[in-house]
Amino acid sequence: MVPRARVSVWPGRRCVPGIVAPDPRGARGAECLPRDVLRPTPPKEVAMDTIFAKVAGLDVHQKFITVGIRCRLETGKLFAEVRTFGTMTRDLMALADYLEALGVTHVAMESTGVLWKPVWNILESRRFTLLLVNPRHVKQVPGRKSDVSDAEWIAQLLQCGLLQGSFVPKRELRELRDLTRYRAQLVSEATRVANRVHKRP
Repeated sequence: MVPRARVSVWPGRRCVPGIVAPDPRGARGAECLPRDVLRPTPPKEVAMDTIFAKVAGLDVHQKFITVGIRCRLETGKLFAEVRTFGTMTRDLMALADYLEALGVTHVAMESTGVLWKPVWNILESRRFTLLLVNPRHVKQVPGRKSDVSDAEWIAQLLQCGLLQGSFVPKRELRELRDLTRYRAQLVSEATRVANRVHKRP
């Protein structure tokens, strides 16, 4: 009887019996083949539910505004577009007309300093549901791709209902707040000037 060589197995890999005819010597005579490494199947991308059909995300800068549009058409297809507008009053009016022509119902923007105020004042007069969101909350939402702009990401989160708007008072109250803050600045400046005059020899 010719002895059979043992099959070499790398450390850490188990061997399972191959599908062969029964060996008359018993189970010990069956060859052991190295088992294939099982790799997990990559998870499929799960599409998020659409809460609002036609939305827009605004990325407001000092000299321009980037607008990301996401509209779910009646056929089920998604219409997405990115455009840029200026920050002058005529440009903001053109932005509002553009959103109305597409049938946009919800608009979201980040609270970047005071740059959002003129945009908010123009769009507030139209029939839009406006959301002013915290930039920190937008960045904390996982799943963003590297090739997606801020405006597109805001629009995508808004369409899926993942944004929470901050409290923005009515226009009359906002104007009253601006006046009281400006008065406080003038009083503080007058106090500093008076102190400098008193300190002069």
